Amino acid sequence: MQAMRLKLEAYINEYLELWDFYGAIQVTKKGEVLFENAYGYASIEFGIKNEINSRFSIASMSKQFTAFAIMLLYEKKMLYIDQSAQLYLPAEMKIDESITVHHLLSHTSGLYNFHNFENDFFAGYNRMDYSRNDFFREYINKKPTKPPGTAYDYNNSNYNLLAWMIEHVSGEKYEDYIRNHIFLPLNH
Repeated sequence: MQAMRLKLEAYINEYLELWDFYGAIQVTKKGEVLFENAYGYASIEFGIKNEINSRFSIASMSKQFTAFAIMLLYEKKMLYIDQSAQLYLPAEMKIDESITVHHLLSHTSGLYNFHNFENDFFAGYNRMDYSRNDFFREYINKKPTKPPGTAYDYNNSNYNLLAWMIEHVSGEKYEDYIRNHIFLPLNH
């Protein structure tokens, strides 16, 4: 085990010489921890270093579960990938009818990309209890930047709409749908 730990440490140190990495790494084999260490800062601003138990934002990791949930709904014939996404969204969330579910999944919808948060939605608004309709109006319901299907643009707007679509079509909250239809069947 010591030889494996040294090999992993050498490999990671080589990587760190080439690239900055802020996070925690744990390598396990059959439940045994072979290597673990934390690197960089949890907060550069306050000088707080990462620890092995630091918590990190999930960021875009949920996109793969969102896409899988959409495909489960497709498999159950509760929605169709090549039809207008508008058919599967709440009535108050109107988007261009030519945008399909596939366009949202493949980041080719042409929708406005809200990654800059121009007017500071998250700092000025209670994130624990925000209104999805306010969020939709403020960040997604803008003039599209390109016609659907013409260009790839990694775009969070697409996956917000897909998550709301899951809720609308299934009648379950997003987190409940993911738990009940993905994790519980896998015994995780």
